[in-house]
Amino acid sequence: MVPVIKVYEMDYSFIIKNYLNPKLWSKVWTLFDYDDYVITLNMNLIDTIDSVIQFRIKLKNKYSGKEIDGTVSYSINHDRIDMLIKKINGTIFRLIGYYEQIYSICYVDGYANLLEQEDIENEKLYRIANEFLDSEGVTNDDIREAYINSYINNNSQFDVLLRNFKEQHVYHLLTDLYIVFLQSIKDEEKLEIVKRKLEDYELKRVMDRISEYQTYVESEQFEEDMKDNLESI
Repeated sequence: MVPVIKVYEMDYSFIIKNYLNPKLWSKVWTLFDYDDYVITLNMNLIDTIDSVIQFRIKLKNKYSGKEIDGTVSYSINHDRIDMLIKKINGTIFRLIGYYEQIYSICYVDGYANLLEQEDIENEKLYRIANEFLDSEGVTNDDIREAYINSYINNNSQFDVLLRNFKEQHVYHLLTDLYIVFLQSIKDEEKLEIVKRKLEDYELKRVMDRISEYQTYVESEQFEEDMKDNLESI
C-alpha cells in the first residue's frame, strides 16, 4: 500500500492575531503526516517584552515514539507571515536531517561496528598514554587527565571516519520523507540538492577507508606509530 500524504493548510494569520487566547496555548497543530512520520507545531512561549512568539516544531515517528524538535521565533512587530512559513519549512527540513543522523543511522549496516572500533582505538590510545605517564612518574590526576584527553583527541581517526560515514548517508535513509515534504512545499531548490546528493554516492570508498584503518588499529605498527606521537611532559 502506498503511504498516504497528508498536508494541512495552516492559518498562521489567525494564530498571530489570537496568540493571547489561552485556548491556543495548549493547541497542537499537525502540519504534515506521511508514512511513519508526523510533524506538528504548537506555541511554545510568548515573550511580552520583545513581542515575540516562539513556536515549537516536532518530528515524531508514530510507531517508535522517537522524536526531535526545534523552535522558530516570530517577531510580531517586524516579521511577516511569509517569513514565518519560510522559517518553519526550513526548520522541518533540518529536523528530518537531524532525525536521520541521530536515529536512522543506527540501523545502517556497519554503524555499530564502527562505534565498537572507535572504542577499541580510544582504549588503545588511553593505555599508551597512561603507560607513558606512569613511566614518567606523573601522579597528578588533573595533569594525567588533561594529557590523556589531549592525546586521544589529537590522534583518534575514527571520529573523522564516523563523520564521513554519516555524510555519505545524508538524504539516503529518509529519502521519501525529504522528497515528499519538499514537493509539498514546492521547494525545487532543495529538491535539486537532495537529488544531486543521491547521485553523488561514494560509500564504497568510505567503507574501504574504514576497513583499512580498522586493520591498522589492530596492528603492532599502530602502537609504534602512536608512541611516536607522545609528547614529553
